[in-house]
Amino acid sequence: MSNEDKNWEQVCQRPTNAKERRECHQRGFKTPMKPYLSTKTAEVHLAGVQDSKKPKGARVKWTKCAAADFPQQSEFDQWTVLQRSKQRIADRKSITCSGDAYEELKNMGRLPQEELVGIYLDNKNRILGTTVVSRGTSTETLANPVDVFRPAILSGATRIMVAHNHPSGEATPSPADVQFSARVKAVGESLGVPVLDSLVIGDGTYTSLKDIGLLR
Repeated sequence: MSNEDKNWEQVCQRPTNAKERRECHQRGFKTPMKPYLSTKTAEVHLAGVQDSKKPKGARVKWTKCAAADFPQQSEFDQWTVLQRSKQRIADRKSITCSGDAYEELKNMGRLPQEELVGIYLDNKNRILGTTVVSRGTSTETLANPVDVFRPAILSGATRIMVAHNHPSGEATPSPADVQFSARVKAVGESLGVPVLDSLVIGDGTYTSLKDIGLLR
């Protein structure tokens, strides 16, 4: 066995990341069931493997999983992270009618693609934050009610509103809009998080499904 293989045999007894595990398997060495060291300081032999300047038996702190093994921010995170209001609770804006919600989201009316946005409120209808639930094409956006309520649960919201835009500039709700809004409202009722309204936002105009009697 060469010196390099001996070094790898030693490393494979306590691999520290996925890359080392793959190399061990390719060289025919077995690795323990737990692939990574705990967050406690570990004794590792680095000479001739990772850095020839590091002395044998150097003490190195390893996290449970190497950061390089995962993306820094997934697409899932980008669309579900709640954009929290940075104002003091007493200074946060309250939503008292559909027009208030439209004022918060009216810039959506000129977007080139459809977006579904959630507004998350406390028990006094003050805005906790908003999030883009889904982003679609110029003609549609797809979403599951679960995606709508995930930020509500994580933020402790007690009620929500949803809104989406029509890139055409028209704010007339389609049958699919009405059907989806009804599904979201039903899920909200089962979770104890009521859906106050569902808005369709156009260019300089909007329609409230609750105001026109399509969300009861």
